[in-house]
Amino acid sequence: MQLASAADAETATPHFLDGNWEGTLNWAPPPTEHNEPAGMKVRLHLYGEKAEVFTLGEDRRWKEIKPGKFKAVQYNFDAVIFAIDSSQGDCWDETWSFATALDNSNRLITRFSRVVSNVRCMKPDYESFGAQAAGLMTQQPAESAYTAH
Repeated sequence: MQLASAADAETATPHFLDGNWEGTLNWAPPPTEHNEPAGMKVRLHLYGEKAEVFTLGEDRRWKEIKPGKFKAVQYNFDAVIFAIDSSQGDCWDETWSFATALDNSNRLITRFSRVVSNVRCMKPDYESFGAQAAGLMTQQPAESAYTAH
């Protein structure tokens, strides 16, 4: 493919954030129910444009969220990891996104957003909703976790 001009070319950047990152993202606003966790333990596995997202369950085991659905866009020391999908046979559409930036202490500043639309459900008791969380993630040794593939 030939570009129309040099201005159309985007400079490729190395994937500085490739690797395994882990941290707790705290809900904003904090949960009001006593039985809700204060934060969500998350692992992000980044490799170029591929990403895997895991959350720590109540059974203390890591569970992959939306296997094969997440994509990543990296630019220098920032990245956006996202997945958009809908249910098979149900009526909801859902988006998960993580906006990240590397700080001066080699931690990943992370902002998480989840939105679910239940408009297709056509039922008044199926509300659309959203949630946000934020926190810092630290890079983990490659041998301590699975890598994105």
